[in-house]
Amino acid sequence: MTGTRPYCRTALAALILSSAAWAQPTISALANNYSYTLPGLPNYGIAQGSIFVIFGTNLNSQPFSGLQSSGTPGLQTTLNGTSISVTVNGVTTQPYIYYTSATQVAAVLPSTTPVGTGTINVTNNGQPSATAQIQVVQSAVGILTQNQGGTGQAIAEDPTNNYSNFSFTNAVKPGQLIALWGSGVGGDTNDNDRLYPQNQDNLTNIPMQIYIGGISAAITYRGRSQFPGLDQIFVTVPAGVTPGCAVSLVISSGSTSLSSNSVLIPVAENGGACSDSFSPFTATLLETLSGKSTVNVGFLEVGQVTAPSTTGGSPSTTSTATGFFYSYTQAQFDGAQAEIPSLGSCVVVPPTTSSTVLPTGLDAGSTITLTGPGNEQVSLTKNPVVAGYYAPGSAIASSFFPSTGGTFTFAGTGGANVGAFSQSVSVASPLVWTNASSISTVTEANGVNINWSGGASNSYVLIFGSSSTSVSFQTTPLTVTFICIAAASAGTFTVPAAILQSLPAASATSLTPPTLTVENSADPVLFSASGLDLGYVTAFVSDSIHVTYQGSTTVAPQLQSVSLQSSQASSGASVQGTVTLASPAPSAITVALSSSSSAVTVPSSVTVAAGATSAAFTATLGTVASAQTVTITATYAAVSVQTQITVNPLSGVDIYNGTYTGTYTFTKGSSASGPVAATVNDGTLTVSQPGSGSGTISATGQVSFGVDVSSGVSCTFTGTFVLSGASASGSGTFSCPSASAGGSWSLTRQ
Repeated sequence: MTGTRPYCRTALAALILSSAAWAQPTISALANNYSYTLPGLPNYGIAQGSIFVIFGTNLNSQPFSGLQSSGTPGLQTTLNGTSISVTVNGVTTQPYIYYTSATQVAAVLPSTTPVGTGTINVTNNGQPSATAQIQVVQSAVGILTQNQGGTGQAIAEDPTNNYSNFSFTNAVKPGQLIALWGSGVGGDTNDNDRLYPQNQDNLTNIPMQIYIGGISAAITYRGRSQFPGLDQIFVTVPAGVTPGCAVSLVISSGSTSLSSNSVLIPVAENGGACSDSFSPFTATLLETLSGKSTVNVGFLEVGQVTAPSTTGGSPSTTSTATGFFYSYTQAQFDGAQAEIPSLGSCVVVPPTTSSTVLPTGLDAGSTITLTGPGNEQVSLTKNPVVAGYYAPGSAIASSFFPSTGGTFTFAGTGGANVGAFSQSVSVASPLVWTNASSISTVTEANGVNINWSGGASNSYVLIFGSSSTSVSFQTTPLTVTFICIAAASAGTFTVPAAILQSLPAASATSLTPPTLTVENSADPVLFSASGLDLGYVTAFVSDSIHVTYQGSTTVAPQLQSVSLQSSQASSGASVQGTVTLASPAPSAITVALSSSSSAVTVPSSVTVAAGATSAAFTATLGTVASAQTVTITATYAAVSVQTQITVNPLSGVDIYNGTYTGTYTFTKGSSASGPVAATVNDGTLTVSQPGSGSGTISATGQVSFGVDVSSGVSCTFTGTFVLSGASASGSGTFSCPSASAGGSWSLTRQ
């Protein structure tokens, strides 16, 4: 179930290799082609069968090669002299290359690459790089976003309307099916990972949950599109999602439940334009801004901050005020929007690195004046080093921000890029975080519940937390932050596990202690100034604590066996099967099932309940002309186990072959009757009157078939055939529960 709108484009450019000497290539990092999740983070991994990017130097000696076609003969393992080799658990595979350049190579990791930690190297015209580490996982999804950087609005399409894009003015309705693009669902050994067209298998054997607005959503399809490594996911937006222009969507997948990049979609109760009750950013405004190549933004805030002591003393409370005036590229602005989710949603803000390109600062004048509720004034001056950033030259007195709130006014005379402005914002008495003292360790796999009391009814609550980890490829730690928004009137909010599991595990006693913060904020107020596309001010009160983020230490249980009650049975039989784990499941897990032949049908998966070590399923045996041995395979956490069963043919079934006619009669108020017409072929019975239907006949003459008489009326016929010389006749009863009808039937072979 996939669309026809590919996001991989082919190029027909022929490149000529230079005769210059080849420099040795180097690998600096690997990442999913759509999430760009960085190595060292807990949700990092390169999935089997996924498109990944290698970053480095001298990876190829030519300019960008152009995107290679996956049409015949398909993607190749060598392009412009560059090749890749991956070795995991003693198995070496060669990824298929989409494009090359001096600093980037994109390729598809073969689905046959084992899961685990291994090595990768790039060879450029005979010069091999030093080996680098690669972490291969079963599944780690990267979702394609509009800024193509892994943040902000997802590319979400309507598969029922020619795959048109959803947007701020054409939002998704709750209960509607959407199509997402990306890579990293997992390996598909039914594909060769290099050639168009792909087999578009629904990879239900790979565990996956999608959370939209924090609510688990029903998945219809997850697997390849028409292109190697490029996945599509079809999911229905849950009916209970809180609408908004920035509803969060995150995918948790694989045996280790790795979280995808956190993205957003617009949702409106009846479709059309989206809106957020707490935000002045209308759908029309957002749509207008999204059409600009650059967006100039001015943002001013005043607040009161209570922060924990870094030396173990009492928390301190201070007043703060800042101003930011920046010119964003469209991609940067879309990414910045990702930090403002809709009510009921959470997002993960990826860390910045030394290579991150920051927005351009704007000059809004030398000084911005802030007037408080008691007419006290504070001057925000332009930072001489960081363009566009305004802050007080000295600490603000804590009394500047009264405990009961008040009205604050920002005013500026303007500068080289931004004109004059003046705007007020009001904040009422803040809420109280009631369970702060009981939270010291956050077990990421369990989520965390936040409770509060009070707060103005028209205000909202920001819940955010952050933790850091050191990585080899940069001198400063990577810091990951999550942000959730709830209405103050709600009084409680649970940060879901799929969001928290993107944060590095870190202790409150570390050099950079991780934090958890609850902030009560006034609705943003827009202001206008020449040179700005968007200006707004807000006021807030926040309370932070140091916590320990505890990553999951639970090891996924190993799949031990799959078994069937019988090693052989006859066509038409049902045989109970069992999947068994080596240890109890820590939470409900899904074990994928498959059959090597249509002679035996099994469900696509079976669920082992939390705390259980096994789960039962039913195998149904079909009709065979001769004995056939069939293999049943169970798969979980990249481990597969098998068992076999022999299907024996039914003796004497073919003696009933032929065409049959007869009648049925029933009484419902008054008597009625009608014709029955059917054919029998090797135990399969097909009915053409009344209505249409099918069933089976056993070697002993037992018969059962279902008939759809008309729309909404289905009947079940049962009975027995009797052989008499060369003739065969049958009779029995039928019932139609939906029509409260029933009666008898008879058939004779013609």
